[in-house]
Amino acid sequence: MEKQTLQTILEQHQEWIESYEERGTKAVLRGVDLSGTDLHEADLSGADLSGADLSGAKLSKINLSGANLGGVNFSGSNLAEAHLSEANLSGAQLEGVNLRGANLSGGRLVGANLGDANLHGADFLEAYLRKASFIGTNLSHAVLKGADLREANLFQANLSHANLDGVNLRDATLDGANFEGANLRRANLFRANLSDTNLKNVKMVRADLSGSDLSDADLEGATLTAADLTDANLTEANLQYASLREAILSNVQLYGAQLQGANLSLTDLSGIDFRGVDLSEANLSETDLYNTDFREADLRLVDLKGCNLGKTDLRGVNLKDADLRCVLIGSNAHLQRANLTGANLTGASLRGANLRGVNLSNSFLNDADLRHLKHAGTVQWEGAHLTHALFDYPTLEQLPAAIQDAYRITPVAQLDLPEDTEDE
Repeated sequence: MEKQTLQTILEQHQEWIESYEERGTKAVLRGVDLSGTDLHEADLSGADLSGADLSGAKLSKINLSGANLGGVNFSGSNLAEAHLSEANLSGAQLEGVNLRGANLSGGRLVGANLGDANLHGADFLEAYLRKASFIGTNLSHAVLKGADLREANLFQANLSHANLDGVNLRDATLDGANFEGANLRRANLFRANLSDTNLKNVKMVRADLSGSDLSDADLEGATLTAADLTDANLTEANLQYASLREAILSNVQLYGAQLQGANLSLTDLSGIDFRGVDLSEANLSETDLYNTDFREADLRLVDLKGCNLGKTDLRGVNLKDADLRCVLIGSNAHLQRANLTGANLTGASLRGANLRGVNLSNSFLNDADLRHLKHAGTVQWEGAHLTHALFDYPTLEQLPAAIQDAYRITPVAQLDLPEDTEDE
């Protein structure tokens, strides 16, 4: 298009805007070749440029808010700080485009191609981005709050420190993306593919991650408080020092996951398979561990205060120096071969527990209920603290020799003497 013709169209459009559509003429540039044109700071708000060729154009700070830009070719153009709010960009070609700091809030970009584009700090507030492609795109510090990104492709995109509060990423492809430090609070990530994704220090409070694939994902330091992880795959995921407090973990897969120092307090962990998982230094206080399987898991220095370990499988577990104060273990728990060296079991109830091969050396069992223990003679009691521990044996001499040795170190145990044995 000739420069003079375009200038006339722009002037007529400006009058149309300033007169509130009473004078002038709305710019209609459908399918027009405007490649390489300098439209820096031009005002084409509300214009129709659908199907136009704007490749290589200079469009920084242009006002295209509310414009129809469907199918426009923007390849190689500069749209830095452009105003595109409420614009229709469905099917637009924006691959590799510079949109740094652009305002696309409320925009419609269904199926748009933004691969390798620079969207650092761009505003996509409540934008409609369904099936859009962001492969390798820079979205760091972008605002995507409330945006619809269902079925979008964000493979290897950079979303570090982006605001994704309430975003809908259902069925989106997110593997290899970088979400470090991003805000994903209340985000819908149902069935999302987040495998091998960087989610370090992300905030995912109350996010829906049910059915999502988080295998090999890096979630170190992530906040997943009250998040829904039902049926999620966390195989080999890094959850070190992550907060999963009150999270929903029904049927979650945690094989090979790293949970050192993670906060799982007040969480329902019933029936979960933690076999072989490293949970050292984790906080599991006041969790529901009914039928939970911890076989061969690393629970060193773990906090299990106030937990009900009834029917919990702790066979072969390393609980060295763990905090088990006031836990209820009971007769249905499996503790065979568990290492409880130095563990704090003050006030715990182990009544009727099976302690075959358990190592309780140097543990703290003050005020613990140790009545009706099974296989107590196979326990390592050396150095155990048993002040005011409660046994049901009639006399100290009838206790297993190993326990007698422990009593000589801390000789202040209580004995629950049955009434019918007083004369024996």
